[in-house]
Amino acid sequence: MTLAARPRSASLARAGALLVSIATIASLGCKSAEGCDPGEACVCTGGSDCFLGCTGDGYSQDCHSVGDTCGTVCGNACSSLCHDVSQCTSSCGSDCALTCHSVSSCGAICGDRCDYSCENASTCGVQAGDGSTIHCTSVSSCEADCTGTCHVACTNVSQCTVHCLGGGAPASCPDG
Repeated sequence: MTLAARPRSASLARAGALLVSIATIASLGCKSAEGCDPGEACVCTGGSDCFLGCTGDGYSQDCHSVGDTCGTVCGNACSSLCHDVSQCTSSCGSDCALTCHSVSSCGAICGDRCDYSCENASTCGVQAGDGSTIHCTSVSSCEADCTGTCHVACTNVSQCTVHCLGGGAPASCPDG
């Protein structure tokens, strides 16, 4: 694992761009007629783009096999799976599980106790809250911005960059 410092302005610019995308997604809203009731799967597949925007808690979102972009937004205690697309974006509150695999890029913003996993991708980027766990596996670049204490594990990653937004310095742990 390689930890590197980066100018904070670059991270803030990326986060700003992701927030604009997420705000657009959030404005769409989930409709129960589309199968997006809390506790039930909300699935989108096919077409060129797919955006699932759920303002409540407890949703299970799955976006896959879309031509270009999948985007998901949810409240707390949600899960989001995105795979077999070019680009994935996700936003979730606290206690969420966000997973991307077999994509070109995967970006996410999540709250406290987030479990973020990105596998088989070119680039992965996440801003995660306190108590979060971030796993990047078999990716070219993984960038994690932690707003509190978080654990970042990079396996088979060319560049692993961790930013502690609270002002602390990243520390390598003996367990990886």
